Amino acid sequence: MDDSRTGSSRFHGRRADRAPMTWGQQAIWKSIRWLGEGSHYFNIRRTLPVPPGRTEAQVAAALGQLLSRHEALRTHFRQAATGPEQEVTDEGTFAYTVYDTSPGTGAETAGRLAQELAGTAFDHDRELPLRCALVLEAGAPGQLALAFSHLGVDFWAVRELLADLAALLDDRAGPAPDWQPLDQAAFETEGAGAARGTASLAYWRTTLSRVPPAMCSPGPPTTPRRSGSCGCAWTHPRSPWPPPHWPTAAG
Repeated sequence: MDDSRTGSSRFHGRRADRAPMTWGQQAIWKSIRWLGEGSHYFNIRRTLPVPPGRTEAQVAAALGQLLSRHEALRTHFRQAATGPEQEVTDEGTFAYTVYDTSPGTGAETAGRLAQELAGTAFDHDRELPLRCALVLEAGAPGQLALAFSHLGVDFWAVRELLADLAALLDDRAGPAPDWQPLDQAAFETEGAGAARGTASLAYWRTTLSRVPPAMCSPGPPTTPRRSGSCGCAWTHPRSPWPPPHWPTAAG
């Protein structure tokens, strides 16, 4: 790899707050905690060309605006005393690495960097769910290498984020999203959303209580095995049944 240095972007969001993780976040959180260092498997890597003529300062500003607009990218996740929690920070500095390469090698370098950035598990309590490297070609911004934690975004959201970042780099971004993870968490813990969650859990408890015992072993076997040709039930010595984080009606 050629010369590298550190760059940074400032971000300023409209709010900071804490809330329980959403149902979707909790689902992937359990898998991430179970896999530990192996959870890098869930990371999502992408590359994005930088429009010709953009300066490093303009790229830094676009990255800062991206984090300002999307609360998911400036969120820390942790296991709190009350349960899985997300904490959105309103402002701060996002650090990334800048690499200078030879002309014509930017795309290849960005692809390699994206793989490296996604190759280790995120420390969600200390690290934001985004890693980035800016690739210069002969001193000019050419490519961005990006790695996202699946706890912060999913594959559909990544497409939206890349489209938004491309628009920010091209000075044509529209309004910021008006529904953020904190809004989703509030919906799921209050009123109609909470009632729907309680009803869903009750339905699945009733449904699963009628599942034949062969599909849900009451205890872990001595060796890993899959149950059923579809692989819908899976047990492992490291994975007690029921799981320790099995959801309750309270969330």
